[in-house]
Amino acid sequence: MNAERGNATLELVTITVPFLAVVMFVVLAGRMVAAQGTLDGAARAGARAAAAARAGTEADEAARRAVAADVEGSKVGCERLEVDVDTSDFRAGGTVRVALTCDLAVADLSPLPLPGTRTVTSRSIAVVDVHRGMQ
Repeated sequence: MNAERGNATLELVTITVPFLAVVMFVVLAGRMVAAQGTLDGAARAGARAAAAARAGTEADEAARRAVAADVEGSKVGCERLEVDVDTSDFRAGGTVRVALTCDLAVADLSPLPLPGTRTVTSRSIAVVDVHRGMQ
């Protein structure tokens, strides 16, 4: 009996460490998915705002404002956010494209202070209304 003393504690420690590692990985993966969803929504909002503008120059500015409002209103902390608005087909029935690139610090996403960054991208296209007057 005395030879087995302390085995339960050792077994608990042996199981707990890998279990906590898996839980922390799941938290990191969940936060990555949430960040991707936030950027997808921001790209959609930017494309819709650009498509609702009256002119190409206004479209670019409206898209950037909408993206900034969505990203700043979320918990996604981009170290670098790049917004690319393509208004080359801005006409009635044309399209507006918005592409986002965000560098996320992995340490902000994980319960552990992990090094490095993860680049997340998102794209969205919106159609400019055919029946709307243009400038």
